[in-house]
Amino acid sequence: MSSFSVFIPRVFANISEKRIANVFYNQNIGEVSKVDLVKRTNDKGDNYNMAFVHFEYLFDSTAAKIFKRDVEDPAVKTKLVYEDPWFWLVLPFEEKEKPPQQDFTPPQQDFTPPQQDFTAPQQNYFMGYGTMMMTPQGPMWYPMQAPPMVPPQVVYGNRLNRQRSHPKKRINVPKKKLTEQTPDREEGEVY
Repeated sequence: MSSFSVFIPRVFANISEKRIANVFYNQNIGEVSKVDLVKRTNDKGDNYNMAFVHFEYLFDSTAAKIFKRDVEDPAVKTKLVYEDPWFWLVLPFEEKEKPPQQDFTPPQQDFTPPQQDFTAPQQNYFMGYGTMMMTPQGPMWYPMQAPPMVPPQVVYGNRLNRQRSHPKKRINVPKKKLTEQTPDREEGEVY
């Protein structure tokens, strides 16, 4: 059978797309290609989902034929029991027609820009054209030319001079020993 789509107006919020697809597969109705869930909230503040189920194909089974016939019949309310006593009301999916888009053509206007004499500013008082680029040394201004795309120390892997070229050495410094002969200090004085 060909592809087919249905609409389930109310699905509990804890039911996933995968579970919906498995229910249709396990009941021998069809292979689901996609499930679209749309979150909703009712007047009492309860959350639920609307489900749009798109089938890859319907199985060539009695259950699938009866399901399709019941969904397409407007006189029948199709109920799909997914876990007794819980069921879904299944309706045919009817894609709403999108309103036709009219090609927008702006009204024709005769517009002539005012004529102005543009002259290039002089270099000595105008710093206008150039590029600001962040480098390891900080922001650099490159006036009137394209900046180098990658700083040379990054390209060649050079290390900055600030980095130590030798391992860290431990220096033993003798600690001062406090003796009982400390100079007299006045209260509040700190050394």
